[in-house]
Amino acid sequence: MPRFVTALLDWFDTHARPLPWRQDPTPYHVWLSEILLQQTRIAAVLDAYRRFLKQYPTIEELAQGDDATLMKLWEGLGYYSRARNLKKCARIVAEQGGFPHTAEELQKLPGIGPYTAGAISAIAFNQPAVAVDGNVARVLSRLLGSTLSRDETAEILRPCIPAGKARVFVQAWMELGEIVCLPHGTPHCDQCPLRTHCNALKTNRISEFPAKPSRPARPVIPLTVFHLTSPDGRIALQKRPDKGLLAGLWEYPNCAETLSLEQAKKWLEAKGLVVNSITPEPTTQHLFTHREWQMTNFAGTVSPQLSDFTWVTPEELENRYALPTAFRNSKARSQAHGTTRVTAIHS
Repeated sequence: MPRFVTALLDWFDTHARPLPWRQDPTPYHVWLSEILLQQTRIAAVLDAYRRFLKQYPTIEELAQGDDATLMKLWEGLGYYSRARNLKKCARIVAEQGGFPHTAEELQKLPGIGPYTAGAISAIAFNQPAVAVDGNVARVLSRLLGSTLSRDETAEILRPCIPAGKARVFVQAWMELGEIVCLPHGTPHCDQCPLRTHCNALKTNRISEFPAKPSRPARPVIPLTVFHLTSPDGRIALQKRPDKGLLAGLWEYPNCAETLSLEQAKKWLEAKGLVVNSITPEPTTQHLFTHREWQMTNFAGTVSPQLSDFTWVTPEELENRYALPTAFRNSKARSQAHGTTRVTAIHS
C-alpha cells in the first residue's frame, strides 16, 4: 500500500478540482458540503452550497434559521431528512461552541454516519480518519481485484494514512473514484496513477468489481396529481404529513390511484370545488430509492378557494414554498409537452 499512496498523493496534488469547500476547509464548510453531497452529485451541490452560505454564513445563523427557509434552500436535493438533521446538528454544535474533532464523537451528532464523520475529521481537522463511500470502496476493490465491504476497505486504508496528511489522503481516494475510476461506462484507466498496480486492469475484469448485489424491483405506486389554478391565478398546494416520505413538504393536490378524466372531475367536485375546466397532461415518472411513482397529471381551473388547500401566487411558490422534485417535474414536463394534451372537460 505505501507505493500506492505516494503515487495517489502526487496525482491529487496536480489534479485536485478547486471545489469551494476545499479552498476554505473550515469545519462548518466541510460539514455542510458533506451533508449536501450525501447521495447527490457534485454538480447539483455547487449552487446549493453557495446558496446556503449566502443565507447562513455561520453555523450559528443556520441554527437560528426558520424551517421554511431551510426547506426552500434544500429544494431539489432530495432526501429531505438531511435538511432536518442539518438544523438539529447546527443547534447542537452552536450550543457546544464547535464541532468535535474525532470521528467517534462526530458520529454522535444528528445526520452524521461513519463516512461523513471520517470525512469531517480528516478534512477539517486533519485527524487520522478514513472516509469510505462507494467511490473509495470501488477503487480499492478494483485495485486489489476483490470485492470489499466498506468496513473492510476502511480497515485496509486506516494504517496507510501518512502522518500529517489525512486531509489529502482522504480526498485523493474520493477524487480518484469520482473522476477516473468511474462506476458506469468506461473508467479512464489511462489517466489513473494506480494503473500499474491494478489487479482488475491486469486481468481485464474491471467491470466485475465491485460485485453488484441484486436488488428487488421497486414497487410502482400510482398517483394522480392536480395542477389547479384559481380564477385570480393562484395555485393550489397542500402539505404532506409530518412523518413518512417527503415529510412536511408542500405538494400539488393528489390521490394515490390512477383516475380517468371523468373520475378526476368527480374527485375535485367531492372536494367542494367547482370545476371550470380540467385538462389531462402527459404522465410522468419519479424514481425514489425504494419505490417508483407513476403520475397521472391534470391541469384545471377551479373555484372557490377552499380551506382544504393553500392557495399561493406563482411568486410565492417560487420563493417561499419547498416543492419536491417529483411535483416540480410533473408540472414542468406537462408544460413542455403541451401540444400532446387531449380535449379538456369544461363545465
